[in-house]
Amino acid sequence: MNTVKLVVVSAGTSDPSSTRLLADRTAERAAALAARHGHKTTTSVIELRELAADISTALVSQLITPSLTVFTGWCPRSGGLASGIWPAAV
Repeated sequence: MNTVKLVVVSAGTSDPSSTRLLADRTAERAAALAARHGHKTTTSVIELRELAADISTALVSQLITPSLTVFTGWCPRSGGLASGIWPAAV
């Protein structure tokens, strides 16, 4: 059985957020599909709200904090990415 790493990125601003709910449901569906094809999944969650200050600091000063380093390390090694980003009003 192959293990696939799934990273969930949520950009919700409240806690709890509907965006996180969307991201969690997407991740659950991806895990179910992977299981149906004989794969196991491990899921990691990134809340961009919690990293907002770190992201801003990195953009203006190029100082990468330890928590941002963890985040940037997860994405390239993942087998899948589920994002929950609520669309802007049109």
